[in-house]
Amino acid sequence: MLTTPSGLKKVEDTDYADLAVFINENMDLIEQLLNSKISADNSLTLPASTTSLVPLNIPHGATPTTLKNGDIWTTTSGLYLRLNGTTRTIAHTASWSTVSQAEAEAGTATAVRLWTAQRVAQAINALSPATPVSKTPPSNPKVNQLWIDTN
Repeated sequence: MLTTPSGLKKVEDTDYADLAVFINENMDLIEQLLNSKISADNSLTLPASTTSLVPLNIPHGATPTTLKNGDIWTTTSGLYLRLNGTTRTIAHTASWSTVSQAEAEAGTATAVRLWTAQRVAQAINALSPATPVSKTPPSNPKVNQLWIDTN
């Protein structure tokens, strides 16, 4: 028997066409297809994953040359989605990096990066006013010194 691109077993001329063998060879895929449901609005509902079933698998390939909104594909670099005429990277962790302590404390990094709670706290501590807020104006104010005028 041949295997079609969708995974079905296909009877060749040289095979005897025994329906029971054909169904048994295709039973796993037939069961997956039967468990998938197309609703009245033409949306596809796949079965829940189990320890032995992954209902959707998108093998790595190349980025399509013509894309439509809603297209989803994978390459060896990541998982992608076409949304509102723009290609979005859904998952690609190879190039993700976190802000360093020096960058957090300086507050000048402009690249989109990941921030940990620790780095946020370090940035707040480094960039907050050096003196606490007071209710009366100081006699000799310093740069970054805050007060509240209650008069």
